[in-house]
Amino acid sequence: MACSIPGIGLETSLKFFTHVGNIERFGSSRSLISWIGLTPRNAQSGTSIHKNGSISRMGCTRLRGQFYMCAVVAIKYNPDCRSFYTRLKESGKPSKVALIAVANKLLRQLYAVLTKKEAYVPNFCTKAS
Repeated sequence: MACSIPGIGLETSLKFFTHVGNIERFGSSRSLISWIGLTPRNAQSGTSIHKNGSISRMGCTRLRGQFYMCAVVAIKYNPDCRSFYTRLKESGKPSKVALIAVANKLLRQLYAVLTKKEAYVPNFCTKAS
């Protein structure tokens, strides 16, 4: 099921399951992303809080690098990620920031596919018509 997402292949799936293990130990996709280390990091000194644009880098370096490269591939083959990336670039975000955002989106898609035990559906919409 993980390989049904465009941009995530067999090698990434194997590395993901090797490092993560049981996906159900994470309560949400946010906690998974935080565990891998792709969340934004705030610099705080006293009462001043600054967003410096970097990621936390607290998790597994290999998984982070793997999902960064998956984000590069997903921009080309995953329609949801492609539209998300172009929207971020048009709003003035740097390329690397947009790629990290796409890597986060891929992890959210992967979490949803694995917890619901369904294959990936491109352009999925939850709105009732």
